[in-house]
Amino acid sequence: MAESKLSSWKGNDGMRQRGLFADVVGLSLDTTSRRRQVFVVGDYPVRSLRTSARKASKTLSKAALKLRTPEGLSEAMTVAEFTLAARIEVVDLKDLIPKLR
Repeated sequence: MAESKLSSWKGNDGMRQRGLFADVVGLSLDTTSRRRQVFVVGDYPVRSLRTSARKASKTLSKAALKLRTPEGLSEAMTVAEFTLAARIEVVDLKDLIPKLR
């Protein structure tokens, strides 16, 4: 099963950050042994997941109720900390397909 969303990020993409992080949280809820990977295009979404100091709980405030309190999420945890703790692999499609922008 896969879900694909491609969009062009230019910075100040709060709505896109919230949607992408909600997808990451959804992946973290998977209880199977499948790899947890999220595919993005470009530096902005990669940085959003790997280095963001934004509070994860605030980022999820508008997400579906089942996504707002995932296991392992503390009130002080950032988006980057949760992504790392949940073992979500962030894959930039530009590394696989260099012609993407």
